[in-house]
Amino acid sequence: YASEFHLICAVRNLVDNAIKYGKPTPSIFIECFTEKKALIIVVKDDGPGIPKEKQKFIFDKYYQVIDKDSGKKRKGYGLGLNYVYNVIKAHKGKITVDSPPGKGCTFTIYLRRWKKK
Repeated sequence: YASEFHLICAVRNLVDNAIKYGKPTPSIFIECFTEKKALIIVVKDDGPGIPKEKQKFIFDKYYQVIDKDSGKKRKGYGLGLNYVYNVIKAHKGKITVDSPPGKGCTFTIYLRRWKKK
C-alpha cells in the first residue's frame, strides 16, 4: 500500500542532502525500525545544522537555507525537501527535523503500518 519508487526517492533525497551539507568526508547514520504501529526511518548527518528560526520553512517549495559561511545558496532548486514532505504526506505519514546548532540534522519519517488484507 505504498509507492516503493517515491519512498526510495524520498530517502535518497535525504541521504543526498546529508552528503551535500555534511563535512568534507560526511558521516551519515541511517536507521529503519518499527515501533508500535509505525515504520520509522531516521537519516542523520554531521553537517552544520539548520538554524531553529529557519527550520519551519525547509519543507516549503523553493526554500533554501543560505550557507552561513559563504552567504550564498548551495547548488539546487529548493525542491528536494518539499518533495520528501509531499511523498510522506501522501502516505499519511509525517516527517520531523531535529537540528541543534553545529550538530547536524536528523530527519525522522513516521509511516503508519498497514495491515495486510
